[in-house]
Amino acid sequence: MDTFKRMVTNIIFVFGVAVLAMYIDRLVFSGNIIEVSTLTGLLAISVLTAFFPFIFIAKKELSRRQMLVRTGIHTLAILAVVLLVATIMGWIVWTEPFRIVVLTGLVILMCVFTGLLAERKTKKLADELNEKLKERYK
Repeated sequence: MDTFKRMVTNIIFVFGVAVLAMYIDRLVFSGNIIEVSTLTGLLAISVLTAFFPFIFIAKKELSRRQMLVRTGIHTLAILAVVLLVATIMGWIVWTEPFRIVVLTGLVILMCVFTGLLAERKTKKLADELNEKLKERYK
């Protein structure tokens, strides 16, 4: 059940980030409102990428380098899904490289932002655990 809850949380989080990215895209390029079909495409991206955190599952603790490699794979997988859905939905045309570069930049920016949030959460948890250990072994 914990895995299912985490996947639903991932879908909601990714959907929110995708809506934010689409909002920025619309501000820069067209100024049009976001249609229901666009939201459907963003939801498809969210559901498809909800499985990608499994890339980080390992039997033993990952080294920093292994973690960076898996983060790169994770980012490329997300980018592939976003570009695929964007092509199907007609958001990008492969003869317009500027739009593809902007979309790629938005995906990378959102991945960096998400990574920074995860790092912050991990550090906070580690600090709390260290504090509890200090109190216990005084």
